[in-house]
Amino acid sequence: MIEVPHEYIHRDKCALTREEFYYFVSAQRENGIHERWGKYNFPYLYLDGYKYWTMGDPFETTWILNRQKVFNEFDFLDWPIPRLHTNQEMDMMAKTILYSFKEKKVFEAGIGNGDFVKLSKIRPEMYYGVDPSKKSILQFRANAFGFYRRCSTKSFEESINKWLSADSVVISLFGTASYFMHQYLEKLGKSGIDYCLMFYREDFEPEEFKDMHHFKYDRVQLKSMFPGCNLYNHQKYITISNKKLVWQQPTIENELFPV
Repeated sequence: MIEVPHEYIHRDKCALTREEFYYFVSAQRENGIHERWGKYNFPYLYLDGYKYWTMGDPFETTWILNRQKVFNEFDFLDWPIPRLHTNQEMDMMAKTILYSFKEKKVFEAGIGNGDFVKLSKIRPEMYYGVDPSKKSILQFRANAFGFYRRCSTKSFEESINKWLSADSVVISLFGTASYFMHQYLEKLGKSGIDYCLMFYREDFEPEEFKDMHHFKYDRVQLKSMFPGCNLYNHQKYITISNKKLVWQQPTIENELFPV
């Protein structure tokens, strides 16, 4: 379900025993919060950055436990959110992307504080951005003149149809790509679309976002999901791109070198 990205936990194909699986299903049904979805009204159990639900079948015929990452957790942050990068670092990334992908439109997955638009001075018709936080979009629309219709409140996964059909370079900067499910990263890797994505390094976990439950991707995984990608190490991040990036200015704080 492209518009409602979620995962299946199969009773007999997961690490849980049957007793543990049914204990979890029982907890979901007894303690879950009822929410309406279409014609259904299911109890959803929220736990550790995810919500879990079943379709209401009797225990003995319940095989599947559904799991979906909760993206609105970002709205609990105080906006503007803490920045893990300097203006100089963002300025370098913005200029590098615009130069390396000349004349390409930009699809930004994870607008955040709107730094890319602010520092790149990209024209509205060349840009579209999404963010799972309603607060981020409200802030962006208030501060970026001419971009009101160039953004929407959606997760990267829920936007997959839009960026798969767009003639754009997909960007996600300064660790934001670490919050995307691997299934959708694989779709991007196979799509032939241009991309420039920044992940947290394996040994870096930002204290400011410790409750945001990001996915951990190492260099081996990224090379597997994005065959032939260009991979760059930073002090805190890993950048991957389908094109060789032409860095427009050196950074004082991070030494960049391709792997």
